[in-house]
Amino acid sequence: MTLLLLAVGCQDYNLTQICDATDPSFDIEEVSTLEDAVGAGMVEADGVVLDYDLGALPTDGAWRVMSVDILLMVPQARFDNFPDGKEMTVEVVIANDPTDTKALAWSLTQGAVLGDLDWEEHVFTETPAESSETEYFRAWWTFDFSALTSGQGTIEPQFFVDVIWTDDSTSPAVGYSNYNNACDRNWTIYDDATGWELNSERPGGGGADDTCSWPMFRVNTGVTWEAEEC
Repeated sequence: MTLLLLAVGCQDYNLTQICDATDPSFDIEEVSTLEDAVGAGMVEADGVVLDYDLGALPTDGAWRVMSVDILLMVPQARFDNFPDGKEMTVEVVIANDPTDTKALAWSLTQGAVLGDLDWEEHVFTETPAESSETEYFRAWWTFDFSALTSGQGTIEPQFFVDVIWTDDSTSPAVGYSNYNNACDRNWTIYDDATGWELNSERPGGGGADDTCSWPMFRVNTGVTWEAEEC
């Protein structure tokens, strides 16, 4: 009878955990106030370049966009008859230029179901520049990017967020901030023929010192890092 002896060796392992956390990264209401409501037909898409504070990242950490909220606006006079299912699209591009074809990018399209959102009344004290209506219902609408961006963290310092309207004139409007934000961070598609245009470089614009109205966005980001204890 042959006895087979198995030798088992011991080895030290540095066990670490994958840690993650989420936090608000940008809230338009912290830097501006609601002034207008823009709907389909006025522009086709509009977006802004935002900063990410890399100094807040843990060592060897990476960040990703978890969700984007846009502020839907529906005139009170048409709210009861407004159809559900009207689609809008939100895009995220990890670059300071939406035309950068090499950048990480995600697109999410959703149909609005009015009964699923928390609405509140809003009355503009002055007639908005882009709308003939002054009495609206407003609601934050969340676009959840967490599944799309999973495993695709980045350490880039800037990113771009935009909203795209359909060609349907009954698409919901989006709330817009005061005209006190930088135009050199605001890109717009006025028509498909010209594509994305940086508003500070448009003919007749005021250059980098000009101010623009930005869509009402809220952005939540997530951070992932490796540590012995989270």
